[in-house]
Amino acid sequence: MDRTTYGKKCKRWRITHTKFTQQQIADALGVTAAAISHFEAGRTDNMYMLCWYLENGMPLSSLLKEGDL
Repeated sequence: MDRTTYGKKCKRWRITHTKFTQQQIADALGVTAAAISHFEAGRTDNMYMLCWYLENGMPLSSLLKEGDL
């Protein structure tokens, strides 16, 4: 799996399973909303951001499932 796929899966999980905005996640992580946008669009990978999604309820299985975008 391409590493940028993780951000795209995180975005889908955020939109379908939470009410978090990109700004709320950015505030929690001390980054800009643009940084979250870049991560979720797959333009960058960031383990710190990925961990936030997992710590806030994203199942690891949904992240690892192939072809589920």
